[in-house]
Amino acid sequence: MTRQPASPSDRASAAGAHRGPTHGLVVTLEAKNGQQEQVAQTLHAAFTTAIREGGTVTWYAYRISETRFGIFDTFFDEDARKSHLDGEVGRLLSRIGEEILVGPPDFRAISILASKI
Repeated sequence: MTRQPASPSDRASAAGAHRGPTHGLVVTLEAKNGQQEQVAQTLHAAFTTAIREGGTVTWYAYRISETRFGIFDTFFDEDARKSHLDGEVGRLLSRIGEEILVGPPDFRAISILASKI
């Protein structure tokens, strides 16, 4: 089997180049019993807000279990991540906490080492 030469993107990846987002946020939420659909609807509402944010590169909402949900989003820099947290989505998640969640949302800032979007 003949191996093809590495493409420029393969060489950049091998050299450690990173052009994608470097900052991320992982949020987990635990719904109170019977409030799972309300949490899902809130995440759909948050999505419509997140897509209007210029600094948010990617935004995913997902279900981990019957009552546990998560959000994963990415940013090119710390300013965009902070703006997102201080913006409408962050306020929305903070407001719903006591009404439909077991406890406050767990926000974790992360560093992205590699990505493919």
